[in-house]
Amino acid sequence: GWHKWKLGWLDAAQVHCASARGTREYTLTPLARAGGTKLVFVPLDARSGYAVELRTREGNDESVCRPGVLIYKVDADVDTGMGPVEVYDSRRDSGGCTRSPNVHAELSDATFTPGETFEDPRHGVKVTVAGADLKGDHRVRVTRR
Repeated sequence: GWHKWKLGWLDAAQVHCASARGTREYTLTPLARAGGTKLVFVPLDARSGYAVELRTREGNDESVCRPGVLIYKVDADVDTGMGPVEVYDSRRDSGGCTRSPNVHAELSDATFTPGETFEDPRHGVKVTVAGADLKGDHRVRVTRR
């Protein structure tokens, strides 16, 4: 989602910025499907923030072993190749769910599923996966203090 937005492959209607205090809910749709919200960005400062997107077994992600909401921090001050993206793993030290080539096994099951929450107490940010519908769209609730 982040790189597609950065490259101009997502239009403004597909990206939402969760910068205001309070709680807001968004419905994420798979990147492989036309229309709908593809990315929610939660800014931390002028150069970094959390990207929230949905990964499902569709399109380029057809081999995803654990569909769900991927949450990662993007830091524009870090050069490409030096780790500008940090993925948050909902199942730390699990070993992952795939051994496919070109996949970081530990992060292959990093996605958050309904009922799971990512929290950053330092920045007052909480992202909860509130649910999923029969089409595979996921509702996420973003709370900012």
